[in-house]
Formats: sequence, C-alpha cells, structure tokens
Amino acid sequence: MTTTAEKRKILLVEDEVLISLATKKSLEQYRYEVKTASSPEAAIKSIKENLYFDLVLMDLDLNHEIDGIQVAQDILKILEIPIVFLSSHSSLHFIEKTERVTSYGFIVKSSSLTVIDTSIKMALRLFEAKKIIASELESHKRTTKALLEKEDKLATTLNSIGDAVMVTDLSGNITRMNPAATRLTGWNVSEAVGKHIDEVFVIFNVYTKKVVTNPVQTVLEKGEIVGLANHTTLRSRDGKEYQISDSASPIRETNGKIRGAVLVFSDITEKYQQAEAIRLSENLLSESQRIAKIGSWCYVAKTKELKWSAETYNIYGVEASEFQVTIENYLALIHPEDLPYVIERGKRIEEGYTDGGFTDFRIVLKTGEIRYLRGHAEKLLATVYSPEMMIGTVQDVTSQKLETERYRFLFEITSDAVFVSDSNFKVVDVNPSFTQLMGYPREEIIGKSLMLLIFDEDAHKVNQARFQEAQELGRVESRWNFRAKNGNPVTVDVISYALTQDSRLAIFKKVI
Repeated sequence: MTTTAEKRKILLVEDEVLISLATKKSLEQYRYEVKTASSPEAAIKSIKENLYFDLVLMDLDLNHEIDGIQVAQDILKILEIPIVFLSSHSSLHFIEKTERVTSYGFIVKSSSLTVIDTSIKMALRLFEAKKIIASELESHKRTTKALLEKEDKLATTLNSIGDAVMVTDLSGNITRMNPAATRLTGWNVSEAVGKHIDEVFVIFNVYTKKVVTNPVQTVLEKGEIVGLANHTTLRSRDGKEYQISDSASPIRETNGKIRGAVLVFSDITEKYQQAEAIRLSENLLSESQRIAKIGSWCYVAKTKELKWSAETYNIYGVEASEFQVTIENYLALIHPEDLPYVIERGKRIEEGYTDGGFTDFRIVLKTGEIRYLRGHAEKLLATVYSPEMMIGTVQDVTSQKLETERYRFLFEITSDAVFVSDSNFKVVDVNPSFTQLMGYPREEIIGKSLMLLIFDEDAHKVNQARFQEAQELGRVESRWNFRAKNGNPVTVDVISYALTQDSRLAIFKKVI
C-alpha cells in the first residue's frame, strides 16, 4: 500500500458516471489520486491488477446484481484495505449492514467535500492505528520481549503522528495517549492514564454549549466506528477550546471480541474559522444581492461550467432545484430579438475586448412576462490557483426602464414647454412643445446655454440664485422674458424643479 506524503491512491466504485466524474474531480483537488470503477467486475479487476490502493470509496447502491456490500467483501478477500461506504441513505439499517463488513466509515452522498475528505483521512488514520494495535496484540502472544519491542515501536509511531491519539480499555479508561493528545487535552500521560475518557476528553457543541456524548462510549457499546458531528469543541484542562474533528473505532481481539477503543482527533480550529468566515461572507453576499436585486455568475469555458448566485435564479424567474444552468438553457431565456446581440457581446468579452462589458437586454419568463436586465461581465485570466473564466453581474432594471419610458412619453406629449438643464444652464433636453414655442430645432438648442435666450442682462445672476433656491426648496416659480429664434420676445411663467444636485427641470407656460 502506498504511503507517499504527496498523494493517496483511492479506488472510487460508483456506477453513476456524472457523480463518479464529479467526485473524482473534487478529490483530485485535495491531492488524491483517484481511479474509478463503474461496476463490481471493474472494481475487482482493479484490485487484482493494482494492490497499491490506500482506500476504497464504495457506492452502497450499485445498480447491479450484487450491491456494494458484496463487492466490499470480495475486495477484502483479496486485500486488507479500508473501505468507506457512500450512500444516499442515512438510516441505521444501512449503517448496520456496512458495519458487518468493515467499520471505516459511512458517508451520505449529500455531504460536503470537506466531510468526505475528513472521513477519508480519518479512515486512513484509523486503519494505520488499528494495524498498530493489532501488531501490539500479536506481539503479546509471541513473547514478552517481542511485546516490549512492539511497544517501543508503537510509542515511537504514536509520538510521531501529528493527530492526537488516545487508547482506552473496555471500561473507557485511558491506557495510552500521544504528545498531540496531551497538548490538546492539557493532561500529561502520567495523570491521564487510568482516568475515564470523559474526564480528560471533554467535548460540547460550539453553538448550544451542550455536552456531546463521547464517541468512545458509543464505540464500546455498539462496536462500530463513530465520528463526531460538525461544530464540536474540545475544552482542555486549562480552559482553552479547540474546534476538532475526530473518529473512534473499536479494538478487537482475534476472536472479534472488543478489547477497547482508539480515538483519533485533530485540531481544525483555524480551518473551521476559515470555513465559518467563508460561509458568513457567502451569506452576506447572498443577502446583499437579494436586497439590491443584483445577481452574479461565473463561467469556465474550458469545462463549460456555469454557476449562478441565488439572486440570479430569482432575476431569471427560475427555481434552482428545477433549472439546470447551462449556456444553452441560459440563452433560451433571452428575448429572440436580443439574442444575437447578447451572443455577440459575450464573444467579445471572451476574446478579451473590454467594450463588451455592459449589456442591456430582455428575457422572457415562462409566464410570458418580459423583463429588462442590465448585465456586466469581464474576463479573468488563468492563475496558478484558478482557470480562465468570465465573471459578471445581472440586475433587473424593469421598473426603471418602464419608469423612464413613462417619463419620456409624458415628456413628449405634454402641451407645456419643458427643458432640462445642468447647474450652468446648459440645455440637456427639450420636448417638442419647447421647440415649437421657441422656434429652435432640438438638435440646435441641445448643449447651448439657456441664458442666450433670455433678454434680461442680469438673468444669469438672478436665475443662478433661483437655481440654488430650487435646490433648497425643490420647486421655484418665476416669470422670464425669452427671445425666440425669430427675435420676438416670449414671456413665460416658469416652474423649476430640482432633479439632482447638478440638474433641474423647468416647465414653461406662455403668458398671453
């Protein structure tokens, strides 16, 4: 069996191709070397041809004449190897079935990759620990001298293991512990040996603060491997607290009788805090997107993998549980008239152009409702840690779009002359009634100073003051004398409204 520090070699027995590929890819990111087998025959063949696997991940629910339990039994006849079962079931019935074969772990398929990784590592450590304990018992049967030699080797091995290891007898009293265990529990070996495990290994739930049942107790009662639930905290003798992951396994004599238990645990405080920080950050981002109604997405062209945030699903009017996020399905949501434009913009971004970042387009919901969206995207080059990808945001601007269109409609049809200017009285926009009243075509007046049309020489000073007044009060009424394009004077009553800090809207009514 390989013991390289670089990679552990795993045989993944899974008949669902997509699940197998996804699991293989995920485990390889954790520096495991993974070989897959999609059938019982392929699994047995792989074991016979390669006796250097470190662990087998076995699907319990194989859709074949024999299930994962039978395949595991056949493998164990060929090779002594830790087997961890994967199943979509989590009932005690299925767990008990697997424990009759081997007791290195049972993982529900919906578990996170972190849980799977931890379970694999614990299974490997337990396998090594059980080999050590078994070696100790075998040595005892031979000679006292051999036992002492094995004891010395065992002590050296335990002392060199980075994870904490504690061994108990059948009553749960501690018989052995390594330096890592003394560091985390705060008990030295001479004080801890002989004490009950509950006195030295004090654990509780980090959120409820309730004491957690010691896994060694369950192992001794049921004779099965037991792992701690998430969010378990160890309180040391000096009051320090560590977030830990652990697993306990029974120690059996050659006749199968339980002789004690071995507990392996490790300090994952830093990793746990990082995971909690990431979880909090993701929750805050998701909530911020929900409030702002802005979704996000990323697309890896190499793998054609497209991911959406929760708010993106809401914006596109689809359910995450029902909608498969692919480029094809995404494009099917785009309004047919906007589809060529969206595809073209996407290609420009993928090619590295920066002018394709912002896109306004429409989508059609399954109800037939049309939504107006505004998207932004950019391309990120590959790094040592991540592949080349496109990332972006999308915002539902339907209400703003409709409001703008309503404003424009009223702006165009009203019989009152209306203009919009900035703080320097430069004309930003005018409506048809204004051009008709003043005789200036729209394109000729846009960008010009409104002061050029006012007779009063002090108009700029006066109306600048009125502009400030409009900013403060929101509305100002006044009478101005304008000069039409033909030179004729036009007296109008003006109602000015402050739009923003730097712009205002004015409505003219000609004084007859």
